[in-house]
Amino acid sequence: MRDLLLKTTALAREVLASVRAQRAVSGMMGAVGFLVCFVVLATTGQSAATRSSVLATIDDLSTTLVVVTDDSGSGALDPGMVAVIDSYSQTQWAFGLGEVLDAKNADLSGRTFGVPLRAVVGELPAAIAPVDGRSPSRPNEAWVGQSAFAELGMASAAGTVTANGAFYGVVGTFSAPGPMANLESTILVPTGSQAIDSVRYIYANAENSASAEALAASITQLLPEASREMITVELGTGALVLKDALSARLDRGAQTMLALVLGVGAVLSVVVTHVMVATRRRDIGRRRALGATRSNLVALVLMQNVVCTTIGGLAGCAAGLVAVWSMTRAVPSGQFTAAVLGLSLVSALVGCVVPAVRAAHLEPVRILRVP
Repeated sequence: MRDLLLKTTALAREVLASVRAQRAVSGMMGAVGFLVCFVVLATTGQSAATRSSVLATIDDLSTTLVVVTDDSGSGALDPGMVAVIDSYSQTQWAFGLGEVLDAKNADLSGRTFGVPLRAVVGELPAAIAPVDGRSPSRPNEAWVGQSAFAELGMASAAGTVTANGAFYGVVGTFSAPGPMANLESTILVPTGSQAIDSVRYIYANAENSASAEALAASITQLLPEASREMITVELGTGALVLKDALSARLDRGAQTMLALVLGVGAVLSVVVTHVMVATRRRDIGRRRALGATRSNLVALVLMQNVVCTTIGGLAGCAAGLVAVWSMTRAVPSGQFTAAVLGLSLVSALVGCVVPAVRAAHLEPVRILRVP
């Protein structure tokens, strides 16, 4: 163990001495590492940052929302299912809507059209946002969608609505995004799962689009066998297909550019390593004559390449991240950046293996012969 440590330390000293002694060649190796990392990050890295931002815009309610509907209206959906669905690991939030009631403005009951009113089981998500007033926090408080507010003919986001002989105090209006925009024509009254016998709809939002299908499958398994034909479980499959297709297209372009840049980097490493070997022929011959093994010489050449490429690659990554940020106001992940640096080192090593092996097999007598 001690001998291995001593050999490793001696090799490290030799490598550093070679880097300092051959500044021009070492600078060329570092420049290759810099260029590979910079170009990859400025092109493929920009694509990765763009991919993340583009897919994030698609990774919204249209791809993560699961809607469970009691098509029969026969009370097949138990309100207690909302809490069970909300407890799933894939679920971000879930709430249920009861059967519709016909509600009117209590102050203008004879002069307004009926507006749908539904009891809400579970916590309403932040995506359903208040426009005026506040969200309900007490029993018999109502939240009115913007379209329903106009239908009720209310002068402000405060008043009273009545449905089935019960009265509810309006405390605010709300807006709902995308697939839940239809709720804006509804009055929502939060209630407990024990207060109603069934729900007509359950809205459940998955943590991300990748887990939406798993959430839908879990909900389907939760449904009673006898009721499954009466209940529909839907998710935005069209948006999921679009996301997958766009992701694949962005990935193909980035992978092509990455392969091209790494290939060019490997070729440049071959050229630079050949130059290094050519300028050190006599030094290599002396080392062989003094007893250095071929494996030691190969390791020396490879390690010199690794040191120079690493230094240049780190500088290239820093410059590339700055360039990507200036163009997109986003940067690829640290994992992606580390992978770029690692691939640049692999590319450099692959490129310099053949020249290193050839250098180790040079005949010291022929190199040191004086003409």
